[in-house]
Order: sequence, then structure tokens, then C-alpha cells
Amino acid sequence: MPGMNGITLLKKVRENYPVLPFILFTGRGREEVVIEAINSGVDFYLQKGGDPVAQYAELSLKIRTAADRRNSEKILKESGEQYRSLVETTGTGYVILDSNGRVVTANQEYLRLTGWAAFTDIEKRPVTEWTAPYDLERNAREVESCFRTGQIRNLEIDYQKPDGSIQPIEINASVVQSGPDKIILTLCRDITKRRTAKETLLKSEEQVRKRLESLPSPTGDITSLDLSDIIDVLTLESLMDDFTRLTGMATAILDINGKVLVATGWQEICTRFHRVHPVTSGFCTKSDLYLAKNTRKGEYVAYQCSNNLWDVVTPLYIGKRHMGNIFTGQFFYDDDIPDDSAFIAQAGKYGFDREEYLAALHQVPRFSRQRVKETMDFLVRITDFISRLSFSNLSQARTAIERDALLHTLQESERKFRMVVEHIPDKVFVKDAALTYVTCNEHYARDLGIAADAITGKTDFDLHPRNLAEKYRADDRTVISTGTASMVEEKYVINGTESWISTSKIPFLDNDGNITGIIGLFHDITDRKLAEDALMRVNRKLNILNLFTRRDLSSQIFVLKSYLDLAKISAAGKDSVLQYLQKTEPVIQSINDITEFTRDYQSMGENPPKWQNVNLTVLFGISHMTLGNVSHSLETGNLEIFADHLLEKAFQGLFENAIAHGNTITRIRVFYRVIPEGVIIIFEDNGSGIPLDMKERIFSREEGIHSSLRGLFFVREILDLTGITIRETGEPGKGARFEIIVPKVSYRISGTG
Repeated sequence: MPGMNGITLLKKVRENYPVLPFILFTGRGREEVVIEAINSGVDFYLQKGGDPVAQYAELSLKIRTAADRRNSEKILKESGEQYRSLVETTGTGYVILDSNGRVVTANQEYLRLTGWAAFTDIEKRPVTEWTAPYDLERNAREVESCFRTGQIRNLEIDYQKPDGSIQPIEINASVVQSGPDKIILTLCRDITKRRTAKETLLKSEEQVRKRLESLPSPTGDITSLDLSDIIDVLTLESLMDDFTRLTGMATAILDINGKVLVATGWQEICTRFHRVHPVTSGFCTKSDLYLAKNTRKGEYVAYQCSNNLWDVVTPLYIGKRHMGNIFTGQFFYDDDIPDDSAFIAQAGKYGFDREEYLAALHQVPRFSRQRVKETMDFLVRITDFISRLSFSNLSQARTAIERDALLHTLQESERKFRMVVEHIPDKVFVKDAALTYVTCNEHYARDLGIAADAITGKTDFDLHPRNLAEKYRADDRTVISTGTASMVEEKYVINGTESWISTSKIPFLDNDGNITGIIGLFHDITDRKLAEDALMRVNRKLNILNLFTRRDLSSQIFVLKSYLDLAKISAAGKDSVLQYLQKTEPVIQSINDITEFTRDYQSMGENPPKWQNVNLTVLFGISHMTLGNVSHSLETGNLEIFADHLLEKAFQGLFENAIAHGNTITRIRVFYRVIPEGVIIIFEDNGSGIPLDMKERIFSREEGIHSSLRGLFFVREILDLTGITIRETGEPGKGARFEIIVPKVSYRISGTG
């Protein structure tokens, strides 16, 4: 090209058309040319030479690629601008944060939310710098959470502007990938109006709640209520408007704090002048306070304020509480001609427009003193009427609320009762004091073959055979006459089929404690009864079998022992034979002990438990064994426990276990300690102790197989019959320590009264 090369052209194009696609097709292949072209903004670089077909095909591809790229960038830019416009249109602030939580870009609305004027004021700063102090930690935590979870939804937080004002906002944010880093795209909405509306709603709800909670009963208290919570402001305002039209007198109802609730017919001289200027407004306040403090129920007080107009007030009581005042005023008495010069001076003193002020003055009404008196007599009666009506309305409202609450509670209670009654497997019925059915559940009705609501008004004679009906009614009368619940197991016949049921009947009481009927519950126990009968038959057969087996075995042991005695006599002088014969004696004794213990174990639980002195029971237990060189100390005094009659065998088993496995044992101590749950009886020895992994296994049946039948498994079984538990808590190597925990109801100290 004349006057410039490709690089120069590229630079010129980029100055005027920064985004125009540019492909450099050149014959130069030097490296510095390529670098300069790339630095100058070339899209593609293609060197001439080689196969023309292939080269122009590549050039065609580069052109299409460059055009597609520019079109995509244009579309993306337009989309971004559309998105930005959409965000701006909705009045939403947006801000993009880098991976460190610092501002990358933001729109004007976001700047407004932060209170800063220019983007440079917040650029590269963390958002926590304009977060309200009480939300700092939470905001920082939410930013970290956003990077971790990928989003934030509907987070309400407060910003603090440079002037100290608070800006509530709602944040929705998402994490997106931007090159190698992640950024947070955040949308922020101004929720000031929503926050204000919410607070207003809460305040309104609080006022309603306060009104409802404070509604007085005849002896109630209304100290937490304001006058506006009690009177119907709109109705009274309409009434006072009518009063003003009829009399021409201004009126007002103020609460005890001076807040105006109703105002009608106020004169322009007050609304435009006196109550606007701070000094003359102070005169009005002084008048209001004087009148409010100097009134008595059923009377009224007149007062000429420092603005030279007259006001009259009568107090408004609700119950016994002074809650506000009813005013009339802003007038002159007709026998007291106002001096215009005084008002002209006042206009000049306080900067009022003289002509307008005097015009307002001349509109102030004039009344005779008699008319004011008659009017105030009427307002006193109106005040009394408002007082009594308001108090009556409150009392009625409280009564209505209590009635509705009671009705709701009753309905809810009935619903829950009905739900429970219908879902329990038991049959349920209710009878009145005359033993007439009131209601029942579906289970009972189904047995009778009727609908549940059809039972109302029926008696047992309508539903059961006469003999059963008489029995049921006799049971019912006993419950009603004694006021005591009953539970019986009895036969039940329905549709000719006999079954067993367990019936509970409970007296039904009213609020005064009077019996008004009974509630009955019963369920079928036929299967249990059949199982109990079968079990009893099996137990009887097993006991008989055990009895005969034990007798036969004892007889054979006696015969065997007799033969062994004869054999020892015959083997006199034959030491080797006598040695073997003597070894059989402990085996035979062990077999005999086993036989005897099966008799004891068979009787476990057969006899009722009883109170037993621990000290004596331990002594009885160890009287059947030899302790050898092991000493014992019994420190249980007069402690008695309620346990199975085999308690003696349990204590014997503990001593046998200690001697058999204690190795170096020389001492056994038995003592007790009272705890809130009952008492702990402690068996402690100085033997080798129990390894940690064996502390629970020693009580298992498997371990008992390798020990005597009076092993620890059987000890636990005996104690468990009356709810007594046992555990081993000793330190391995320092001796065993068994703790027997007896419930509070199962121990006593005899001789303590």
C-alpha cells in the first residue's frame, strides 16, 4: 500500500473502529512483525506463500471466525446492556464482588443504597465496610457461605451510610466463574418500605394483642391500654361533627398524654396561627395541661388561655381510670368583648399576617355563659355515657373472647379425645349417672353391630343378655357409689361367641368433683388367656417331669455312692485303686449339687418375693460353703430389701464366684450406700479383679456354662425378678466390685419407724 504498511493500517483502523475484525495477510514472517500485530489488536495473522487453494481456504475460515466472534461479542454486549437496563428499570442495585469479597463494579442504585456518591468511593473495598456494626459478622459469614454453597437467597441485612443512617436491603447472590477466579454477582433491593410495613403490622398486632389481653372482667385492669385502644374514634368523630354543626362549638377528645384523637369545628385562628407558632402553641399546651390537671369526674372546668380564648373541659373515665378529656372551646363569652388592639399587638409580636389574623379573630364565635353551661352539662352526660358504654363494651368483649376461647378449647379437647378414642385398639364407652349410654367409639359399636351414634340413650339390657347386663350394671353402680376405678377380667359374649376381656371402669367427674357417669375401656385378652392356660399346663408337665427325673437321679446317685463305699472297703490296702475311688467322690457330690440347684431354679419366681434382712441372708448363703482362709466383713446393719426367696442363693453365688476366680483373694467386704434412686449393696474383694472385656460377659449364659449353676448369670436372674440390677465396677488387678442397685421402693432400714 502506498504510504503505509499493514501494521500502520491496523493501527489506524483500531483508532477509529476498535471492534472491526482485522486479519493481517502479509508476506512478512518475521517474529517482531507478528508480535507488533498482536499488540496492535489484530484478530488473526496469516502469512502469504504455499498452496493458494489451501491458503485461501484458511483465509476464508479466519474471516468467518472473526465475523462470528464479533457478532457473538455484539450479542453478548447487547444482552448485557439489556440485563443492565432490566435491573436498572426494576430499581435494583447490583454489585459484583471478587473472590476476596471486594467491589469490582456496581450500578448507581447500589451506590445509593450504600450512601456513597461515586463508584470510586467503594471500588475495591469490601462490602463489610458499609455494613451496620450489628450485621458485620453475619454479612462476612454469608459472603464466605456464598462462595461455599454457590448462592445466597433472600438475605435481609442493614447497611450503614456515611451519615450514620441505616439502609435495610435484601440480597440475592450467585457465584459464577470468571476466568480462573470466582466472582459473586449480587442483586440488592431497598426493603425500607417493606421493613416499615412489617414493623407497622407488628405494632398493630401488638396493639390488638394488648387490647385483647387487657380487656377487663368486672374486676379487671386496663392500665396497659390507651384511650385509643378502647373508644371507637370514627364513631365519636362523626358524633362530635354533628354536635359542632348543631351548636357551632369546637370539640376535641384528647387522651391523658395530650394526644388529639377527635377534633371538630376548630377555629382558623387556632389551626393557622396559635397552634403553629412555637410561643403561642406553648400557650395552648399550657391551657391543655391546666385543664387536664384540674378536672374531677362529673364536673367541668373553664379556662382563658394566654391567647385570650376560652376553653372548657370535662374528664373522660373508663371504669375508675382517668384516660382522657373532652374539650370544647375556642370561643368568647358574649359579655366579654375582645379588644382588637391586643390581637393586633399579638400579630405584630409573633409575625402573623395582620389582616388574615384579624379576619380569623372576627370568625371566633361568641356564646352566653348560660349556653356554655347547658352545653357542658350535656357533654358531661355524654362523657359519662361514653365511659359506661366503653367499659361495658370491653367487659362484653372480654366475656365474648373468654367464651370463644373456652368453646375453642372445648372443641379442640373434644376433637383430640375423639381422635384418641377412635385410634386406640380398646373399646370405649361413656354412660351417664343413670347408666344410660352417652357415646362410644367405632370399635365398640362394630362389636354391637350398630353405628356409634346409635348407642346414645340405650342401656345394657338393649345390647346384652339379661344376666350379663345385670352384672355390668352392678359393676357400674359400685364404681359410682365408691368413686373408685375398677379393673376386672371377665367373660364377654357378643353374637353368641364367648371371649375374655379386661375391663376398666372409671368414674366421670364434673368441674365440681361430682360423679356424673362412668368411662369404660376394655380389650380382648382371649389369646392371652389361652396362652396362659397352655403355659400353665406345660409348666405342670415339666415340673412333674423334673420331679421324677430328679428323684430317679438322686436314687441312682445314692446307689452309686453305696457301691463306691463298698468298693473302697474291698480295695483296702490297694492305694492306687483307693486313689481313683476317692477322686470320684467330688464328682458325685457335684452331680448331687446340680440336682439340688435345679430344684431351686425350678422354683424361681414361684413364691412371692418378701422383705429379707441382707446381713442374715448373706450369712445363710455362706453357711453352705467353706471360705477357707478368706475373711469377710458384713456392714449392712438393719438393711432389708424386697427380693425373691432365692436371694440367699444369689449371695452364695457371689461368694463362690469370688473364691473360685479371685486367685490371691484374702478378704471380702459387703456394705451399702444410699443414693437418690435407692440403695447400692457393694460386694468388694481384694483378688485379681475382672478384665475390662469381661465385665459384662461374666453375666452371660455362655459364661455360666463353664461355671457352677450358681454362677453370675443365675445371680442376675434372681435379682431381676424384683427389678434389682447388678454390675461389676472394680479395677482390674485390684479386686472385683459388684454393685447391686435396689430401687427406692424395694429397700428399708428396719427399726427406724
